[in-house]
Amino acid sequence: MLPRKRLLFGVVFGLILTVATLAGIEILASAYAPAWPARALVSLEPATSPHEPQPPFNRQPWLGDADNDWGMRDAPRTIDKPAGTVRTLFVGDSFVESRFTPLSLPAAIKQRLPAADRRVETIDLGAPGTDPRSYYYRIRDVGLKLSPDAILLFFYAGNDFMPPDQGYSIWPRLVDESPGASIVGWLMPRTNWLLVNRLNLSNFFQARAPAPPNEEMMIDAALKAPPDERLGRIVAHLKKYNYPQLSEAQITEILSRGDNRFWRAARNCESF
Repeated sequence: MLPRKRLLFGVVFGLILTVATLAGIEILASAYAPAWPARALVSLEPATSPHEPQPPFNRQPWLGDADNDWGMRDAPRTIDKPAGTVRTLFVGDSFVESRFTPLSLPAAIKQRLPAADRRVETIDLGAPGTDPRSYYYRIRDVGLKLSPDAILLFFYAGNDFMPPDQGYSIWPRLVDESPGASIVGWLMPRTNWLLVNRLNLSNFFQARAPAPPNEEMMIDAALKAPPDERLGRIVAHLKKYNYPQLSEAQITEILSRGDNRFWRAARNCESF
């Protein structure tokens, strides 16, 4: 009986020690990770914008650019919807956030609304370097808690395509840029944010290279390259930074779908 008691004591003591250690790590992480919903919206540092910060944005040192306290390129927002407003969420990637333009997409739309529609809230939930899988968790874990009247979801044809086995799954990852999609994020959301933001472990577990800080500029330069270079440069970029599991032939085929509508749209954007 004595060996069994010792074994039981060892198991119980080990569990208590493990729980206490993990709780201690999460408490320490709270000193560095931002509060909710910022840590559920933005895990990776965004690209630097060439435009001057626009008030009333606050500077977040963990992001390195002008943002509100949610980490979004947006005016300050509240969790509770202000009375009498129509709340609209804009969900997408850096093309919604638009750090390389004077205004984000939601801000530009808000500016163009007639005076009678100023009660409409256009909330920016665009985060750079994210994909449709992240849009799902951003809407589920944050967006729906904001009591929206409408959710506008934007897809970028340049890189918002995913293999069937890389989308939503009932099996969570160990670490993910969306806390709600990872085991560590469920149990230790602040620690998950630190592992992604500081150590970039979400890309490590997906075996892809971290996106360069000037990714938008690289894509823009590739789109404006001579016609015979464009496809190769875009394919090489997507292969390295976004979809290492796909072959270059697969990426080329995807970009050529729809009678090359992607390239026609890209040419129409060259003047911007």
